[in-house]
Amino acid sequence: MQHKSINMKKIIFSALVLVIAATSCKKDKDEECTLSAASIQGTFKLSSVKYKASASVPEIEVLTNDLFFEPCERDDTYTLGSGNVFSYNDAGTSCTPSGSYSGTWGLTGSSLTINDGFDTFTLNVSSFACGSMTATASDFDVTGDQISFVFTRQ
Repeated sequence: MQHKSINMKKIIFSALVLVIAATSCKKDKDEECTLSAASIQGTFKLSSVKYKASASVPEIEVLTNDLFFEPCERDDTYTLGSGNVFSYNDAGTSCTPSGSYSGTWGLTGSSLTINDGFDTFTLNVSSFACGSMTATASDFDVTGDQISFVFTRQ
């Protein structure tokens, strides 16, 4: 009888280990998606903005710097909508006056062009996953500078 009890314990233990192993698996990184006009559509929020004024200076985080982004701008959303409609929404803490506006967007390869109704600028989508993307530009504000935007899908 004791032999059957030991075998039964081994079977139960093995089954328990399999159940734990099967249910504890999770993805460690953001799911990868293929960059396309359809997959990039959605609403995003900035999670990081890094700026480098020239090749000889270090890159700095500017999203949390009041000289670059007012606190009321840090929670705003950017929507790349169907029909290539772009919208910037003054979400969360509203700025005074409200800064919402719209324009158009387009994607050619990894080049994302946005016309916000005031200016047209082109960003290079250097990294894209279902839940986030990184877009960069050179000569964004002045000749020789570099900027990197990290957007998180909402």
